[in-house]
Amino acid sequence: MRQYKGRSLLILAILFCSGCTWLTQRMAVTQCTFEWLSVSHQKSSLTHTRFKIDLRAGNPNNTDATLDRIVYTFYADDLKLVEGSTPNTIHIPAGESVVLPIELKVSHLSAVEAIARVYEGRVARYRLTARVYMRTPWGEMNHDIELWNQGS
Repeated sequence: MRQYKGRSLLILAILFCSGCTWLTQRMAVTQCTFEWLSVSHQKSSLTHTRFKIDLRAGNPNNTDATLDRIVYTFYADDLKLVEGSTPNTIHIPAGESVVLPIELKVSHLSAVEAIARVYEGRVARYRLTARVYMRTPWGEMNHDIELWNQGS
């Protein structure tokens, strides 16, 4: 009986430590930095225009960072233009940075007011915000970040 108890404790300790590494990688996201690199027009139709935004995600931690999902929102002032999410899990190695491509599909109808504000020079600020999701054994956790902020 004592032998089984020792093995059980060893197995629990191994599971706990591997879980700590897994959780540490997800919590490392809260210390990551994001830098706007570029925006490019991809395609337009009668109803939508697609843009691609490249961000540099930097990980200053001494452990890898893992982003399970990102839901992002692009604003002109406080007017929400578009919302979307990343399709795949993103890994950022410790002490390194990766380019994070974000696809935006902007509805022309929802953007009419923002476009009018831009042409009239009434947009004071553009913002790209995100909610980063991390899966844990205790459920999904999230962390809000501002990816980019530009005053005009």
